[in-house]
Amino acid sequence: MENVGGELYYIGKMKYLCCRYNDDMFSPQLELTFEIQEIIERVRHKKAVLDRLRPLSPSVLARLRDDFEVEWTYHSNSIEGNTLTLVETRLVLEQGITIGGKSLREHFEVINHRKSIAFLESLIHKDSGMRSIDVLSIHALVLANIMDDFAGRLRP
Repeated sequence: MENVGGELYYIGKMKYLCCRYNDDMFSPQLELTFEIQEIIERVRHKKAVLDRLRPLSPSVLARLRDDFEVEWTYHSNSIEGNTLTLVETRLVLEQGITIGGKSLREHFEVINHRKSIAFLESLIHKDSGMRSIDVLSIHALVLANIMDDFAGRLRP
């Protein structure tokens, strides 16, 4: 998060996303900029198109889910500095191949993200809610083969 003056901050690479923090730093109040409003309108339009096509066939649902998983993984890892492209991320996830010139860490980040998504989806079907052990389990999945000494553990 980058402070750009006063109480205004930009988050991540998306410079048009900003929030002002009140006295409680954990209660951000998002400012709906023009760019954010445009994105919201595009999402509403796409949802309306999707709703008109319902019910979707199982094959279409599977394809949408796969595309979502690849794009979620790509963007999450890209924010953290992973240099795999969207196409390379898809190849790692769908075909299990390694990409020349890319580190093993970057490949593990992609694979671990997929495992974390699967774990999160398994939690949705439980009535227990999110527990601290679940958060640590996600942390362990994300850092497996990357930072094994810290994976799934609280640091002092």
